[in-house]
Amino acid sequence: MADNLVKFNLTGPGSIRAVDNGNAATVKPFHADHRKAFTGMALLIVSSQKGQAGRIHRDLRRIGRRCRRDRISLIARDRFRRPFAPY
Repeated sequence: MADNLVKFNLTGPGSIRAVDNGNAATVKPFHADHRKAFTGMALLIVSSQKGQAGRIHRDLRRIGRRCRRDRISLIARDRFRRPFAPY
């Protein structure tokens, strides 16, 4: 299975909160912008900036592979009711 190093980069009204790969044996810190994939999977947890609407663009770069880019759309709310992420 793939175990490539994955590097994340965000632009827009958000920040990286944590990264992980599901490997319970890892001792790497969760607060980073990169993670080695485990069985082909890596996890990115993103936090929006309070009161900011817009789009967060995520660049995903795997060593030896081309870059992949996608976006997350955010809607600003006055109060937190439940998680909202339109697709």
